[in-house]
Amino acid sequence: MKRFLPLPFYVKLVSVLISILLLGYLAKIGDTILIPMILGLLFSLLLIPLSNFLERKLRFPRTLAGILSVILFFGVLGYGLFLLASQLTLLKEDFPAFKQQIMDGVGNLQTWVSQQFGIQHKDQIDFINKTASKSVDSGTLFLGTALVSLSSMFILFVFTFLYTFFLLIYRGHIVKFLLFVNRIEDRPIVLDVVQQVQYVVKKYLIGLLIQMSLVSLLVFIVLSLIGVKYSLLLALITGVFNVLPYVGIFSSMLTIAILTFATSSFTP
Repeated sequence: MKRFLPLPFYVKLVSVLISILLLGYLAKIGDTILIPMILGLLFSLLLIPLSNFLERKLRFPRTLAGILSVILFFGVLGYGLFLLASQLTLLKEDFPAFKQQIMDGVGNLQTWVSQQFGIQHKDQIDFINKTASKSVDSGTLFLGTALVSLSSMFILFVFTFLYTFFLLIYRGHIVKFLLFVNRIEDRPIVLDVVQQVQYVVKKYLIGLLIQMSLVSLLVFIVLSLIGVKYSLLLALITGVFNVLPYVGIFSSMLTIAILTFATSSFTP
């Protein structure tokens, strides 16, 4: 039986730290490849039940079943991104009006404070005006940057599509490889681990999609009933942000509050 040379603790610690740094550096320089690969792995795990249904029930070849599954999934995803991009384009066109609306609201608020409390602080008012103007300008710049980055999103979309397709149709070869690199007596355990990971990830993604859909639908209904402009965009943003626990929902609430204030008249 082979015995490994025992190493001091500080050598092990340095080795672990160097390994973490190297992995982080490789992830940084290889994000163009790694991000689509990880997304493709998750999406392929999500599409395995649909592909199995097409193969077993409808007797489709695995390649054809994989193509149909991926096209259907990315068609729905692409339609959602198209709706989001169209809403962002409309929002960008209305940003000058939003800026004026916010400045008018701030002016009305300053007048109300001055009349009610007799506070006359010109320097403070000027500071508020500058801060509000810079905030809206920063939002416009951010939105323009987001629209420019649509080309990068398209490239990410294409590579994720390809990774998802190939991982889906060659999933059997991947499992065989994992079994081959392990000892014969360990292969049942490896196979069980693969199946459990696949099951957990699939259930998690399905639950996440259901949660996002329900949250987006409910927010869209509520905002539409109270007459908030861009209710579809805000609903989609809320559904996506809701993936992040606590922080996401508060960020979406802040976004809704700002856009609602910017698109409605403010009279204290």
